Amino acid sequence: MTRKSVQDSYTEEGVLSGGRQYTLFSEVSGPVQRIAVRENQTVTPGTLLYIIDSQDYLYQKEQLESERSGLEAQKNKAEISRVMTLSPEEYIHSLAQQADSAEAALTAAQTRYAAAGELLSSGAISRNEYEELHADFEMKKTAAAAARERHSESRKSLLSLKSSGMDDAALNEQFYSSDTRALAAQIEAMDIRLRQLGESIEKCVVRADRAGIVSSLPLSGSSYLSAGSPALTLDVTDTLCAEADVLTAVAPFLSKGTPVTIRLVLRGSEEIYSGEIAEIYDYATCGRSALGTAEYRVHIKVALPEETQLALKNKSGYGVLLSFCPYSAENVLTVPGSAVFSEAQQSYVYTISNGRAVKTPVELSYRTVSDAVILSGLNEGDTVISYADNEGLCEGARVRRMR
Repeated sequence: MTRKSVQDSYTEEGVLSGGRQYTLFSEVSGPVQRIAVRENQTVTPGTLLYIIDSQDYLYQKEQLESERSGLEAQKNKAEISRVMTLSPEEYIHSLAQQADSAEAALTAAQTRYAAAGELLSSGAISRNEYEELHADFEMKKTAAAAARERHSESRKSLLSLKSSGMDDAALNEQFYSSDTRALAAQIEAMDIRLRQLGESIEKCVVRADRAGIVSSLPLSGSSYLSAGSPALTLDVTDTLCAEADVLTAVAPFLSKGTPVTIRLVLRGSEEIYSGEIAEIYDYATCGRSALGTAEYRVHIKVALPEETQLALKNKSGYGVLLSFCPYSAENVLTVPGSAVFSEAQQSYVYTISNGRAVKTPVELSYRTVSDAVILSGLNEGDTVISYADNEGLCEGARVRRMR
């Protein structure tokens, strides 16, 4: 048993990482019009990534604007009718006429759209002309439905008011006030939807909001992208670090700030860098060792100085060797590692007393391949048998000291 300085080293395979991955999910739906980047391309904030065809949103916006204009006109008409003391029956009659006109316009648009299908197939009209006729048909269909509903709701409102028994003056005032409020509410709802459509149109052109490297492009294999679908993944390059999984037997001796040596081997040459542990996960995961047995490991991240990050900025994903010094102490009491054995989770050594082996419990501070650092259980001057697995060695066995 001797006092000496003990320093242990531990090397683990690791990988250089861009720090984190950021997956960009599409906020809109539509055909993929253009992909402006490729895998492994470096991007900066503002770089164009891809464009989604916004035609469908533009059609919806145009249709909604037309419908809103119609409601605004109806609201103005209701206000004018109240001032001119037009009877509710006359007003409802005018709504019926508008509904008939909208139906006639829908029928004409439907006929043109149906014919456009055959014209497109024969090449007589372009795809854009066909889409314009389709949009016109959808717009007319929405307008006709709105006109019918407007007429129906106004009739129901008038019948309800009449059943209450109020006089004509009060009935007129109540009818037009209710009608105006309903129209105003519909217009407000449309304004909200128009703002949302405007935002969706803007989101069809997608630019990077951070620096990184394109690590995957799920949208490259799709002609159509749905809202919520992953479009691409960036390895964010703002913080390059090294990562590894260390054995649970080593993890307790590591802490934030522990120095780390990073070795990168490229074409037979070795580059050496330094860093320090920045994060140690608070849980272990079970894996398989090279021998196929179960082992538990804890994930760690190693921070790199700025100059090292610059030197390795294009090396994300490269394998490295990470070397740690989990234990270092001077003038500590040690015995050979081969002298220690365990029973029922208790460590023991054999000491010699009066020529016989004595099984002595000890508490270890640390254990390397060659040495065991004694925390308690032994005193300086105690004689310890170096090999606890010697044949015939047991409690009370006669032993003699080798010279």
